Amino acid sequence: MILQSVVANSFRKMLGKVTINTAKVELTGIILHPYGNPVTQLSWATADNFFKQAHDILNQIHALGYLHRDIKPQNFIWVGDNLHLNDFDLATTVGEASNVGFIGGTPKYSSPLLDGAHRYSVGDDIISLVLSTVDLVAPNLLESNSTISKLKVLDGVLRGTIGTKMLTETFSDELSLQTRIQLGEKIRLIQIH
Repeated sequence: MILQSVVANSFRKMLGKVTINTAKVELTGIILHPYGNPVTQLSWATADNFFKQAHDILNQIHALGYLHRDIKPQNFIWVGDNLHLNDFDLATTVGEASNVGFIGGTPKYSSPLLDGAHRYSVGDDIISLVLSTVDLVAPNLLESNSTISKLKVLDGVLRGTIGTKMLTETFSDELSLQTRIQLGEKIRLIQIH
């Protein structure tokens, strides 16, 4: 089932359920039923497997020059023991995403850096993945569409007080210096108040 087609010059590659063709990119997904199972609440013990597989999928998409821009638990499904990413309607190339002002995606999981002046980046997809992972384990920590709540969760993950060691280390390693500085500035602002 093709969910979205994006015109682009790319190369042929298969990664999970994402098909990249030469003349156009067909980002394909599958309907949840009967082909897969939705991702539901996890324990911290099982969250590492979810995060690792989701992170690997994002790395492959990012390496091809694309951003998903709507990472959330509902866009992942399990097919057996394998995780698949779904719903590419907001996906775009990194170059197209450089437009300032995009605040799309699902508000609860969107990066708190998206304030209208920030250019959407790979780091924003990763931030959304971290927020999604934490929400799958501890849904009471992430209030719906609360920037302060998101910043507190991300600060806790970076400090190692929320999540697992693998989540903290991977998140910390993935952030670019610019994203780390922007996130740090916003975290400091909420700590002052």
